[in-house]
Amino acid sequence: MIANGKTYDANYDNYFAFLNQFRTSIEKIAYDLGSLIVEGKKAAIPMKAYITRVDKSKEIFEAILILEWDQDDKIVLWHEVYLKIENC
Repeated sequence: MIANGKTYDANYDNYFAFLNQFRTSIEKIAYDLGSLIVEGKKAAIPMKAYITRVDKSKEIFEAILILEWDQDDKIVLWHEVYLKIENC
């Protein structure tokens, strides 16, 4: 997994653990998805993410998620970039 320029040795178990840790600071997250781009077993998904933290602070991010699947339809590439555009 590559997130904001950092590479992580991710698998289903440790990514699930990361998500559970991330959720402890999040009250709500919502997305506005842009036009999905698909080419074979690859997809790019542009989006805006709206995050409300448990302390009621809010953030807005422009983001893109790039995914690739192998021949067994398992995700072999997860690349995401988030750019904070606003604190609310």
